[in-house]
Amino acid sequence: MRTGTEADERADKRYRASSKGKTARAHQEVRYRERPNGKAVRNAAGKRYYERVKLEVFTHYCSGEPHCQCPGCRTVFLGFLQTDHILGNGCEHFNLKGKRMGGLLLWQWLKKNNYPPGFQILCANCNSPGGKGRKEQCPMSGQIH
Repeated sequence: MRTGTEADERADKRYRASSKGKTARAHQEVRYRERPNGKAVRNAAGKRYYERVKLEVFTHYCSGEPHCQCPGCRTVFLGFLQTDHILGNGCEHFNLKGKRMGGLLLWQWLKKNNYPPGFQILCANCNSPGGKGRKEQCPMSGQIH
């Protein structure tokens, strides 16, 4: 039969083991909060990473400078470009938590899986005709727009 002291010691040991990662993370958060511009520094680093991954993926799928791949479209502004599933099967991509992947999570997945076929880069206007869930061709396809 266990005494109260043994149970307390084991619980204390489990608590210390489980809190090691949390303490390091909490310490890192405190470090950022102590700096006068800590949050801004962290946000700027995250934004640089986001832009770098986006540019890498878009450059790969466009075989060079990122641009809308709809025939006739001249959009090159990175802020307007989006990743598109060619077959319209975007609902098949879910992360481990069961949520749909998009943006950074999708781009990281594409890189990790060596840029699988079935994706293209389109501007927001060419990517959205037909509404959500319907994959129709851009009405301006082939015309200069």
